[in-house]
Amino acid sequence: MPAPPVQVVEAARLAPDHYIGYYDSTWSGEGQPPDWTSSGQWRTDENGIIVDWEENEDYRPSPRALGWLEPIGAIDAAVQLWATGYGPADAVLEAFRNAELAVYLEPEGDLSISVVSEEGGRAVAVTSAEADHDKEQIGEYEVVAVPELLERIPEDCDLLFLSPSSPVSMVVESADLRQPLPAETEESAPGDTSVPD
Repeated sequence: MPAPPVQVVEAARLAPDHYIGYYDSTWSGEGQPPDWTSSGQWRTDENGIIVDWEENEDYRPSPRALGWLEPIGAIDAAVQLWATGYGPADAVLEAFRNAELAVYLEPEGDLSISVVSEEGGRAVAVTSAEADHDKEQIGEYEVVAVPELLERIPEDCDLLFLSPSSPVSMVVESADLRQPLPAETEESAPGDTSVPD
């Protein structure tokens, strides 16, 4: 049985013969946290003493619970949350727009583009520009703004983000980044009330 936090022990004294759930503090949504944010629950006896623990098999550990380092920059934070189910993919796209990235380079200076899927999909390797990169370990790189990077890569080439703080990577489709935001669409096409997919 895992050792309960002090606040759980105190709550147990006021709740004899009860189950006391423990929710991951990373969850920031409104209302009651979903069941998958709870690592489990302790059971108290008639005296308010914790006597048992019931693990939640559906629990999804957050980046902090997994022991990952603090994210480096907004993109890394959004990718960590997406990878663990605590954040949406849309938040990653929002973080990417107009951001700067450290783009990996081949020895000859070209962008490092790799095949990332069985279907032959390609992506350029990028990471957080805010990270303290050691060129002796990762090789040459260049800091480039996302809009400029999109102009330099083929249209069928995506972005492969490699987290500098956790064992996570994410392929971000360049087509999604090239797609204008709803507000931009309204400004460029007055009267068109359609929303991009």
